[in-house]
Amino acid sequence: MDCRIDAYAAFGISLGDAHVIRNAGGSARDALRSIVLSEQLLQTTEVFVIKHTHCGMQGITNDLINQTVVKNLGADALAELNSLHCNRFDWLPFADLEQGVKDDVAFLKSSKAIPKSVHVSGWIYDVETGKLLFVKMVFVRHHLKTSDEFGVDAQKGYFPHCREFTKSLPKIELHAHLTGSITRECLHDIWLARSKEHLNQTLEDPLEVLKANKCHYDVVSFFPLFTSYIYKLIDNLPSLVYSTNAVLNDFTADGVCYLELRTTPRVSPYFTKEQYIKTILDCISDHNKTQDDLHTYLILSIDRRNTAAEMASTIDLAVKYQDQGIVGVDLCGNPSHPIDIEMLYREFSRAKRAGLKLTLHFAETTQSASRAELEGLIAMDPDRLGHVIHVPEDIKDVIVARSIGLELCLSCNVLAKLTTGGFEEHHFREWYRRMGKVVVVLCLENKTDDVGVFMSPLSLEYYLAAKYFDLKADHLLDMCESASTVIFGDQDEKSRIKEKIALHRTNRDFNN
Repeated sequence: MDCRIDAYAAFGISLGDAHVIRNAGGSARDALRSIVLSEQLLQTTEVFVIKHTHCGMQGITNDLINQTVVKNLGADALAELNSLHCNRFDWLPFADLEQGVKDDVAFLKSSKAIPKSVHVSGWIYDVETGKLLFVKMVFVRHHLKTSDEFGVDAQKGYFPHCREFTKSLPKIELHAHLTGSITRECLHDIWLARSKEHLNQTLEDPLEVLKANKCHYDVVSFFPLFTSYIYKLIDNLPSLVYSTNAVLNDFTADGVCYLELRTTPRVSPYFTKEQYIKTILDCISDHNKTQDDLHTYLILSIDRRNTAAEMASTIDLAVKYQDQGIVGVDLCGNPSHPIDIEMLYREFSRAKRAGLKLTLHFAETTQSASRAELEGLIAMDPDRLGHVIHVPEDIKDVIVARSIGLELCLSCNVLAKLTTGGFEEHHFREWYRRMGKVVVVLCLENKTDDVGVFMSPLSLEYYLAAKYFDLKADHLLDMCESASTVIFGDQDEKSRIKEKIALHRTNRDFNN
């Protein structure tokens, strides 16, 4: 409730990013009604409990407040308040600041009204210094460990649990699907332009179709968004140019320094597959020439539903335009659709012989994790694998032995319910422990590689990894650096990325 606290500046968030619930003492119990509504109706997945120093509710008692109410408002006022709470109104004071935070976090974690998937953390805000104190809630035999201070100015965003810090990192994105990375706002702009030009506009406004509070798509509801809506909206070259440039600008603004976009060649009444690919490559080339912050390359994807002829045409295009920025090929699409291993092996082998790299969506769901499919895909000698969720131990050993790069997507997997247990139980933890034997790359997938659908830019993925897996600043930079070893770009690109990371280490004061 204290007017001295700017929650947006403290946590590096913008207006509209979070629901800020204020009350006297920063009480979770008092806020429970609002928290439940936020989570149930608007799909909130995280709660920050924040109390501040020099709080008027600290050290005071119910009796003292009651006496003040009776003195200033009369006994009837207190009786009215008591009648609302079983004849005993609780003002929810607390004696110790840190323990008060711990008690509130424990209350929410134990509440049946708060799902276990909702992450709850506790913080103390120092009103004099502007620093945030993260209160650790580690239960060991029912006792709580002490808290830990990051020791930095939160308003400057110099620590990993702040979006401004993760946005400043020189990040590498290797799993972003072009169409899935288009924001709702960009789609809305295209929709408006089509409406003004009277281009047979029968589609509903994207801001209504892709509502900002709907990020919990699953495999069944996700893929039809593209075939039945987005592909129909972006069906001519002007809209393709506009959306591609917007995606490139968005990744640049998010601090990404190297990007491998992927897309499946498609046709419309207004362009051929080749025109589609050539237009995207032209946008990428122009963007690469105009700035040096972000260098972008293209990966062509084979969809699991593709026929033999469609697969062959995709590889033909990849080989033809290899010297214009295509660096690899990919297997993607609805994981519930069966694949022809022999046919894929033939086409991917042709791509590799031409010097193209190979990345595969791998064990994304149980439907795409049969023994035959996994062994068949591994036999294609992929350079990278995406998702790697439902992987048996012996194939994990093969992945480690071959040092295959892994593209892991936190938000996509959790929000689309491809994994269970929330962010804390994501298999990122398991693979990160094997760093040194395998390269783990945080990415956006057709579900947060579809940043537009799941509203999760890469800086947020790094933020989530730092928070849920206790990664410090140097850990995040190490991840950026190791990711550079599995890019499909050449040695010059790898050197450029390493120089950016080295400069970032030099210029940033890491005290966390």
